Amino acid sequence: MELLHAFGLDIRIFLAQLINFAVLLWLLHRFAYQPILKLLDERTKKIEKGLEDAQKAATELTQASAKREEILTQTKAESKTILDNALLSAGKIKESIQKEAEEKAKEIVRYATAQAQEEKNKMMAEVKGEVLALAVEITEKILGEQVTELRDKKYIERITK
Repeated sequence: MELLHAFGLDIRIFLAQLINFAVLLWLLHRFAYQPILKLLDERTKKIEKGLEDAQKAATELTQASAKREEILTQTKAESKTILDNALLSAGKIKESIQKEAEEKAKEIVRYATAQAQEEKNKMMAEVKGEVLALAVEITEKILGEQVTELRDKKYIERITK
């Protein structure tokens, strides 16, 4: 103890300071250190949760991008199929319209040919009638008498042929 006195230490003051230090340490631990640790733990948890959420969002973004690419690929394939079907249908429609137009054109040509043939037959009948009338007239003038149809029918037919 004398050694402590030699250094200028008083045991009572030393014990009082030790008790004060212990009380101060306990108070700091109780009211400062634990709330700071709690705050740091909460902050750490928030940061970890934020990192997890960011990682989860990045994973979801990657999955969404992959799904978007898949949907785009599928949509492109479907649109190509639809376009090919539309082109095929358009080709079929074009062919049917062309066939129908050709058939109508052939029908018009047949009708025109039939009309022309009918017209030709009419004209031939008219010409034949006129030729017969002229032949009868010429024959009457040549023979000087009236030609009857019953008597000279064969004669007239032979002349007109």
